[in-house]
Amino acid sequence: MSAKLLPELYRKIHKEFENQISKNESVQKFYRKLKEEKATSEDASAFSGDIGECASNALCKYLTEDVFTNGILEPDLADGTIKRLLIEVHQIVMDAAIAVQKIEDKKLGINLNPLKSDFPAERVDDLINKLISILKRNE
Repeated sequence: MSAKLLPELYRKIHKEFENQISKNESVQKFYRKLKEEKATSEDASAFSGDIGECASNALCKYLTEDVFTNGILEPDLADGTIKRLLIEVHQIVMDAAIAVQKIEDKKLGINLNPLKSDFPAERVDDLINKLISILKRNE
């Protein structure tokens, strides 16, 4: 895939991701509970799975063999789509987890700011490298 086409592909993936989120009733229910300060850690855990599913659906819709160079998922394509979306997913999930932690802490009279975990770039890179390797073997 041409580097010039990568931003447009990601725009489509991101738009589909947002569309998936807006249509996912479980995600919308979580946001309502969060706004009402009734969301729990269990809700946040389920939410993270739902957000991951939305991301997966968006990636699967647009990362098809026809966008791969010679049928191969190239590292720049994977970084510009998969990794980029996973960074956003991480941000969304961390924001939700922190919001829920603040709700739970407030109920207990705890006044601390929860810490946000760093994006696990190394683990994501390993995952992408394994995916690329698997796809090369299956060609």
